[in-house]
Amino acid sequence: MKNDSKKVVMCVDDSISNLKYIEHILKNRFQLILKMSGEEAIEELSHLRKKPDLILLDVIMPGIDGFETYRRIKQQKENEKIPVVFLTGDTNVETEESGMELGADDFIVKPIDPITLQYRLTRILEYDAMRKTLTERLVEKEKESEKLMIQLITTIANTIDSRTGFTRYYSMRVSQYAEEIARRLGLSLDECKKARYMGLIHGIGMISVPTNIYSKMGKLSDEEFDEVKKHTLIGSQMLSNIPSLDGAADVALYHHERYDGKGYPYGLKGEEIPLMARIISAASALVAMNSDRPYREKMSFEEIRKIFAAESAKQFDPQVVSVVLKILEDGINFDEDTFRRMFRNTYKADEERLVSDFLFQYTKDIELSTKTDALTGLWDRSFLEERVGNYLANNHSGVLIMLDMDNFKYVNDTFGHITGDSMLIRFSTALRSMIRNEDIVSRVGGDEFCIFMTGNISRLECEKKATRILEHLETVFRDISQINQCVTVSMGIAIAPDDGEDFITLYKKADAALYHVKKNGKNGFYFYGEDVVEDRPKSFEQQSRASIEEIERIINVSDERGGAFEVEYNAFQDIYQFVKRSQERDEKTVQLLLFTVAFKEEVPPEAANECMEALRDAIRVSLRRGDVTNHFSGSQYVVLLMGASTENASVIAERISRSFVKNTQDRFKVGLSYDISEVKTD
Repeated sequence: MKNDSKKVVMCVDDSISNLKYIEHILKNRFQLILKMSGEEAIEELSHLRKKPDLILLDVIMPGIDGFETYRRIKQQKENEKIPVVFLTGDTNVETEESGMELGADDFIVKPIDPITLQYRLTRILEYDAMRKTLTERLVEKEKESEKLMIQLITTIANTIDSRTGFTRYYSMRVSQYAEEIARRLGLSLDECKKARYMGLIHGIGMISVPTNIYSKMGKLSDEEFDEVKKHTLIGSQMLSNIPSLDGAADVALYHHERYDGKGYPYGLKGEEIPLMARIISAASALVAMNSDRPYREKMSFEEIRKIFAAESAKQFDPQVVSVVLKILEDGINFDEDTFRRMFRNTYKADEERLVSDFLFQYTKDIELSTKTDALTGLWDRSFLEERVGNYLANNHSGVLIMLDMDNFKYVNDTFGHITGDSMLIRFSTALRSMIRNEDIVSRVGGDEFCIFMTGNISRLECEKKATRILEHLETVFRDISQINQCVTVSMGIAIAPDDGEDFITLYKKADAALYHVKKNGKNGFYFYGEDVVEDRPKSFEQQSRASIEEIERIINVSDERGGAFEVEYNAFQDIYQFVKRSQERDEKTVQLLLFTVAFKEEVPPEAANECMEALRDAIRVSLRRGDVTNHFSGSQYVVLLMGASTENASVIAERISRSFVKNTQDRFKVGLSYDISEVKTD
């Protein structure tokens, strides 16, 4: 019996043997669709009602290659969310970069390791399922938020109308006519909805006009009219920082401009005026003409029709006028009585205050929910800055710890981003378990995190806390083979008020302290602006820079894989293993060099990066084409010299050192040391 609960994977490869091999690996876990070309895959996708959950796509194929197939698949809206994993025998780094730049979810290199393939596809599908669930929740939340936003805007609009002397439902009527005009102009559903919102809120600036002006029975003086004109500028300012009302500020600013250029505040004309403002202008005038005023009764539809016809290409956009005339001809009347009944059924007047109070609390909760990191669930940088800033304004003591996962890029590059995300989640869970309820832990970006501890905490207590964090995090990744060999944690610490009395100052100083640790060996912590106590456990001074033995330990993992060499780990690690095998056959010596930059004084991150660029350039011009180099840490580069003796390696290392010193001596106070070790066969 067919198991419809299995995820569906489409596999595209021009080699029948590869497809059969993939089928053998995956058939017990997934439903499979096998295709031998990009054209076949695209054709199949166009007919499938239920799209595959994932596409495994070979890069190098006759006809259209994998990259072009990807582009054509993603051009179809119904396919744009399907995860795609590229599969290739091409070990060129640029090929992988091209695939990832296109938007691929992962990149697997042939020959295929069965366990690796199953693991990565399973992780990607789990992540995609989580994304879909979160998207569905977000859509529901947005619907709730939109409903409440309409209620809130309606309440505000009614308040403005009642205060400024308009009829109570003036703005609601404008909103309905605006939506009707937008619909008849052929605008999208989203634009029609936007027109409705803009109609409700377009006159918000009128709340700033003095009462004696808008309640005046006679004609306004020039000075009074100038005061009224200001409401467009004030309304625009009030709405300019509300992302959910994109375009509302322009409507508030321009809805009194005229098509002939004789309006205000800027005298724009024709299509210089945003379309939405032209729509609201007509809708507002239509409601004003169809409303009772102290100096006249409301006009009939026939009178209104004549005015709009006369003002076409003068006050109003001719295209909008033609739509308004059709609305009047059809007898569509959003009158006051209609909205009085609607409002009574939706709200009771004495409940408006309670509705507003509820909306305030709800929107506050929504705001908080948007300030969490989607992957880890920790607070984001904006929340951290806001809360710490508010705390420090009233309580002047606290500690900010910035944490960075060392060598995290190595993990992403070697094991894939799914494994990297899993590590970030583990890391976050561990940090959360180690703080008090009153403290804050935040993911500020990528592999960087912050902990803010409230209260007057001594340096000794900080040291103990940092040490416990380091010791605990050493156990977090212990069960992940090979990752635990290289992933460590570096921390920078700043204390308020000594290091700063506001968030930005503390953040910069904690970051500077973190950078000090990173460039001096990683896996430790450092207090900003103070010498480290010598007997402090896990201090950066007790962590030497990575030694050449450590380099060998990290990249020299056991090579128990039989048969042909499989490109499974990062390029440098693979080359290292390949070199060891080649030595057994060719009896050629290979040297491993480690260059370490020693900064003699504190330098900003951008200067340190420039210095490392200079080292990279010195290495590149000094190496032969067959040699290999890799950026190992914030202050180190590692090099493999092929077919070189120890003496030759020393000569090359000296040449690199001279080139580096020549290019940096006028700008930086740095030194360069190097270590040499011959690569040994097992």
